[in-house]
Amino acid sequence: MNTKINNLHLPNSSAILGILVALFVAGMIAFPATAFAAARGGLSLWWQTVLPALLPFFIASELLVATNTMAKAGRAMQPLMWPLFRLPGAAALAVAMGFCSGFPTGAAVTASLVNNRLVSRPQAARLIAFTNNASPMYIMVTVATGILQTPAAAALLLAVHYLGNILIGLLLRFDADPADYRTATAPPVQPTVIAPPGQLMKNAASKAFANVCLVGCYIVLFAVLAALINQTGFNGLIAKMLAACGLEQAANALARGFWEMTIGIESLGGVNLPLYYKLPLAASILAWGGISVQAQVAAMVADSRVSCRTYLLARLVHTVISYPAVYILTKKLVIGAASFHITPLPVITPLLGGLLMLAVSLLFLASLIGVGKIICRLRLR
Repeated sequence: MNTKINNLHLPNSSAILGILVALFVAGMIAFPATAFAAARGGLSLWWQTVLPALLPFFIASELLVATNTMAKAGRAMQPLMWPLFRLPGAAALAVAMGFCSGFPTGAAVTASLVNNRLVSRPQAARLIAFTNNASPMYIMVTVATGILQTPAAAALLLAVHYLGNILIGLLLRFDADPADYRTATAPPVQPTVIAPPGQLMKNAASKAFANVCLVGCYIVLFAVLAALINQTGFNGLIAKMLAACGLEQAANALARGFWEMTIGIESLGGVNLPLYYKLPLAASILAWGGISVQAQVAAMVADSRVSCRTYLLARLVHTVISYPAVYILTKKLVIGAASFHITPLPVITPLLGGLLMLAVSLLFLASLIGVGKIICRLRLR
């Protein structure tokens, strides 16, 4: 009996991927107009929004690592990062950039830290689990103001989204290997020769643009995939399953949000539901991020061989805790559409918004360094 089981040949991941790709190509052939429109929409989203918003963060993070700034500042931030998250001080760069930017900046920065031996792969697996967030600008301007048309709701969504990720980071500290403390407190490996400024800028710009282009490829791919899935009626099947759980009106939005975050939230904006139902659902979609974002995160850390299992588990936990947290807070605050309707925020272009968030993230990073130095001095006393 055991011999028969051992002789069974189960399909490997490559065979499964090949079948899925074949189905994807067949879908594009069957619905060419749908695929073309979705690809053009995804490319427009990348060119007009994602590229100007993410590129400054990617370039700045590459320069901070390449110039040894994070290697030197890591010692100062060690007293803060290790007690809280059981991570080296240099990991603060991913925390600052990931929390102030959008997906998948935290993963891109973490990959750079791993490649420069500032964090280990197990530490990186925990780091990406709580540093890949929706950007503050996206939540405030796109979700709260543009889609839900309730700008003041941004405060609640921001609080639950970021505090939830911080809580996950604090819980993951218990999964750290005690032996990590020796590597975390050891002096970081620093290159003996630093390239000239011109070469540093060229390398940083090249790596950053390559990463942003990779993100663009995934956006276009999953935009087409989401459109084909919707065209074939598979989303309708998921929606029926969700409707059986009592989520009739929001079922289609949740089914779309499973694949792509923005599409799901936009669909949710058109649902005729009270705000105290919409906000928890929007928070859950933001916490999940969508398969598209998760694929982007996996792509950013693929060359660094960092496992994404912890990241996926963290997304599930964050999704589960976000809904009841926002629902309870909304009820406690007696939130209604009328009380939330205020003057919309001024329109901020993606490039200006990205530069603004970059400045905020650098200030956040500087504050972490300052707190670490203060803790060091208190310990010395």
